[in-house]
Amino acid sequence: MARLGLPFPLGGTSNHFSVQALRAVGGWDAHNVTEDADLGFRLWRCGYRLGTLRQPTYETPPGDMVDWLPQRTRWLKGFMQTWGVHTRSPAGLGWRGVLALMTTLGLSLAAAAAHAPSVAWVIATMALATAAGLPPETPRFALAVLVLGLVAAWLNGKVGARRAGVSYTVADMMVAPAYWSLLTLAFGHAAWRLAAEPFAWDKTRHRRDPALAIAAQAEVEAGREAA
Repeated sequence: MARLGLPFPLGGTSNHFSVQALRAVGGWDAHNVTEDADLGFRLWRCGYRLGTLRQPTYETPPGDMVDWLPQRTRWLKGFMQTWGVHTRSPAGLGWRGVLALMTTLGLSLAAAAAHAPSVAWVIATMALATAAGLPPETPRFALAVLVLGLVAAWLNGKVGARRAGVSYTVADMMVAPAYWSLLTLAFGHAAWRLAAEPFAWDKTRHRRDPALAIAAQAEVEAGREAA
């Protein structure tokens, strides 16, 4: 999207701004729990453009459900806030900005809401057809959309894993729909939190990368031996 000159929601891991530009757009929105995502579109509204750095910034993701769910809930709640703010006056984004808003935040929210119901519908359809001894009647267009979506998501995961230098196995591909379905849980939680606690910000606990922890321990032991 940066190459196409389109706006996109910024991520919180590593952002670099000109202080003058940040002040010109009013700084952070203190009431938005994904203030970086909102800022990407506000910079665009004010005539600024976004770019990306080729050198990645690494961050260990949350592992357990107790850490993962609050993070995804906050992200989705912030996406809802950002969507609500920028759709009040879409003309300020222009048609290209509106398209970018829809294909990033809009489709992310729609996908999160639809994942679990879609998986449940497919499982129920196959189970009922099997119990009745009949082949499941699936429209070809719907089947094509399902297959193409799965392949695209799997390829995206494969490319990302290869770039990060981590494995991506067939087992990972098979459990992916179950993982994606958890986003529906986060979506429902985010909608409730948006109504009940719109400005509450859940801090995500991140653990140290195991590889870095092992390397650090090795350095400590080497220092002790040298002493």
